[in-house]
Amino acid sequence: MGIYLKNNKKVKIDLKILVQRYWWRVLTILLAAFVFNLGIYVFLSRAQTIPSGVTGIPTLINYIIPSTKKYFSLIYLGINVPLFLIFGRRIKRSFLALTILFMVFQILVQTTIFDQVPVKNFFNEKFVLTAKVNLTGVHDNDPSNLLYTIIGAALIGIGISLSWKAGGSTGGTDIIGYYFSMKSKKNIGFTLSIIGYVTAIVFLVIFAFIQPNVVADADGKKHKVIFGVREISTFIYVFVINYVVDLMYPKYKKVTLSIVSNTPDKILGYFKLIDYWHSYRIERFKSGYTGKQGVKITTSILILESPNLIHDLKFIDPHIWISITDERKIIGKFNTNYVE
Repeated sequence: MGIYLKNNKKVKIDLKILVQRYWWRVLTILLAAFVFNLGIYVFLSRAQTIPSGVTGIPTLINYIIPSTKKYFSLIYLGINVPLFLIFGRRIKRSFLALTILFMVFQILVQTTIFDQVPVKNFFNEKFVLTAKVNLTGVHDNDPSNLLYTIIGAALIGIGISLSWKAGGSTGGTDIIGYYFSMKSKKNIGFTLSIIGYVTAIVFLVIFAFIQPNVVADADGKKHKVIFGVREISTFIYVFVINYVVDLMYPKYKKVTLSIVSNTPDKILGYFKLIDYWHSYRIERFKSGYTGKQGVKITTSILILESPNLIHDLKFIDPHIWISITDERKIIGKFNTNYVE
């Protein structure tokens, strides 16, 4: 059975189809939680980076009360409860359920893996990427901070993207970003960037008061740094995360498929069977190569929808010919329900 045929509302959902539809999503969410925590606990924790978004709140609590560090994931889950209550009725239930599942997996991964002393010692000893080089006698100019920030942010971005691809999110500002992205039809990376930079500035101001960026020079004299590596790495953190998300999860990016098949009636029958939700054009042509008459079907589709559609079309006609081209811009109403 084709992938989109299983998703059709007229198809009766049984346990087998339910498992086939969601088993990979659950595994992807688990992988996302592992990669996300890897970025935070192995790399970002060494970088002196101030997190943006909702993540900044438990981080702020950890700084004020160090004994709460081991409860980071639980605090993060608790802070998300108001967001669930506010946006719960405005977003898909499956998105909400998979987001909660991510948070549960995040707690399990943290407590069973990254909080274990042997694991901590392993990463502390084996994952040392740079020596603590002091370029000007001031600790704040340590270049390793930026390297750990970039790698940590990239891993976090991959974790976020995997959770989005599975139909959920990592919670926090992702929930807010999902809602406004859905309303504006803008890629999630763009929406999260705006939220990320605004909240990063807010938390940088807060941390400037509760934990000033003070460094010591070669003579031991302390200096307060207004805009140093900590601040630079924070903005790099936001940029890298959202760049990776935009790259891996271009939610509203569109492509045009040009489909040529020896059995066009089967292709058109499949479109009707799944209640195909985009417009398409049918053209008859004469092949310059074979001299035979043929039919070309052209349709514009979201790039995230295309793999499943192509999979089904190849299942119907193993010899089908499909050309894919990028769409720069489409003006007019465009159905995005299958990625919402």
